Amino acid sequence: MMVIKTQQVILKKPKWLIKKQKKAAETRVVIFKNPEPTNKAPPNKMFPHMGNDNFNTPREAWVLIDKILKIDDKKVWCPFYNDGKITCHFKNIIHAERDFFNYEPDDYECVVDNPPYSFKKDVIKKLIDNGKPFALLLPLNTMIRRYFQKSKRDDLTIIIPKSIYKFVGEKKTIRVETAWFCWGFKLKKQMIWEDDE
Repeated sequence: MMVIKTQQVILKKPKWLIKKQKKAAETRVVIFKNPEPTNKAPPNKMFPHMGNDNFNTPREAWVLIDKILKIDDKKVWCPFYNDGKITCHFKNIIHAERDFFNYEPDDYECVVDNPPYSFKKDVIKKLIDNGKPFALLLPLNTMIRRYFQKSKRDDLTIIIPKSIYKFVGEKKTIRVETAWFCWGFKLKKQMIWEDDE
């Protein structure tokens, strides 16, 4: 009978590969790290020249939603701060730079704002879960998103402006086809065109 001895072979990484992996780990860069929680969007990775998708809401958008909702007597939470400039004429608003996903005022009655579109899905989910009326200025193509179609829409009204709004951001001005998506305000129609009002 013949006995064959086997020996376990341990393969070692070549030195050049170890050096390369070590160098890659040392030069890894964190693209965005915000030590303070905030309701601002991180830099836009798809369009870095834009900085991020924090844009001020055009005044004419505030005028339209104010005219239709008629909420002067309500306490309105406008959670998306951007640079702090807000041109709405609501008499009683909460507008402070706080983390939208980890903060909620105690005594607000509704939310009206223009969220950063990079996390609009999460914003819609949180506001539906909160159960209070809200209106968000969102891109028109939000209507075809699967997450939107699955959301509660029995008390939804979409308000279509008569023109495309111009949004001013930190690094760029853009034009976006938007509409006000309103939940819970019990408006008479599900679709309202500005020209009809």
